[in-house]
Parts: sequence; structure tokens; C-alpha cells
Amino acid sequence: MDKPGAPLDCEQAAPLLSASLDGETDAATEGALARHLAACPACAARRLEAVRLERWLRELQAEAALEPPAAVWDGVAAFVQAPVAARRRRRAAIRALPRAHRWRGTAYGHPFARAVAAVLVLIGALIAVRTFSPAPVLVPDEPRPEAAAAAPLRAPAELQPLPAEARPAPPPRPEPAGPAASPPEPGQRAATGPS
Repeated sequence: MDKPGAPLDCEQAAPLLSASLDGETDAATEGALARHLAACPACAARRLEAVRLERWLRELQAEAALEPPAAVWDGVAAFVQAPVAARRRRRAAIRALPRAHRWRGTAYGHPFARAVAAVLVLIGALIAVRTFSPAPVLVPDEPRPEAAAAAPLRAPAELQPLPAEARPAPPPRPEPAGPAASPPEPGQRAATGPS
């Protein structure tokens, strides 16, 4: 502030807002700031927001100073220590087993280890199938040097289907044995058994 009692503009009032809230201004500066706030709605809104923020921070600090009940800390400690205690009990139980049965409680018996082993076996089987299965051999229709790059590929003759006239005839159907198997002639009655 240049002269005591001189009106403040917004640039001069801005740093005085927080100083006023902290109680670091004298009475003359407080009076000039109060007159400016009465005349300037923007600075008055900033002051109101600063007051709300300070009040909220004090409430937050008061809440942080509160100590939660002992039951809350006991519950947190039990929650944190439960897996550790369970692991200790499991290890003690494994140590109590005879040596031949200990593998069940280690990584070999863990479900994740079983899943990893199954995936590895599956990958190995897929690799083996792809490696050892024969690939179809494709040969060009006619070997022409000038059109070797554009020659269509076809399967070898032993893999081509046979034309209809080259296919073998189907085997004859066997004749039914005995007169009972043949259908009756028109006008005759079918035999019904021994008479």
C-alpha cells in the first residue's frame, strides 16, 4: 500500500487476502482491504473462497488428530498377519509329513504349477505335430521355363481324385438267403411259420 487511507486496486489486494486471514496485517491495512472488498465483488469472492478453504483445512487437521478405536487397529493387524500365520501353519504341517509325501505341499502340488506344466505339454505336442506331419507337395502343371513363375500349382497325381469312369465298381450286394427273406409275389400270402 502506497499511502495510508488510499484505495486499493485488485493487484494490491490479492496478496493482502491471505495475510489478512493469517492475522499478519495492521488495522489501517485491514480497513483499506475491507473497503476494497465492499466495492469489488471478484476480490470478495476470492476472500470467501480462501475463508472456506482455511476452515476446511482446520476441520481436516482436527479429524486427522483423532485416534481410531483399538478394535480397528486389532482388525488391521489380524488382517495383515493372517496370511503369514497360515503360511507358517502350512509349512509346519509339511515338515510334519514323511519325506516321501512332502512333494504334495511344494510347487509340484500347487495348482498354478500344474497349469503351467499342462500348458508346456500342450505346446510341446503342438510343436511335435507341426514338425513331424508331412506337408502336401505341390507341383506345377507343365514345366515351362518361360512361365515357371506363373505356373499354377496342383497336388501330385496320387492325391488327385479319380475320374468317375476310372473308379472301381461297387461290390454286388449279397442275395438274401432262403424264401422267408424274399418278398411275397403279388397275390400270394406271406408264410407265417411252420404249419
